[in-house]
Amino acid sequence: MIEPAAPVTLTEGSSVQLTASAQDHEDGELSANITWSSSRDGSLGSGETVSATLSAGTHTITASVTDSTGITPVYEATITVIVTQGGVE
Repeated sequence: MIEPAAPVTLTEGSSVQLTASAQDHEDGELSANITWSSSRDGSLGSGETVSATLSAGTHTITASVTDSTGITPVYEATITVIVTQGGVE
């Protein structure tokens, strides 16, 4: 599960709080191991919740996690975040 669940539009300089959870049958709760990335800005951090201030443009934000066997990814979800500059994409 990833939140927010719908595409988000922000003004440049605003931050967005991203939240996800992940579980695996063998390893149990894996939310602390989630890594976050942006298609425009690269790595955003890790953990269940990350707050990010993104550059202007359209971002595909990906939350992913591997399990103890290294299977990549056990869990992966994406959301679109649009950051506008002065009201223009």
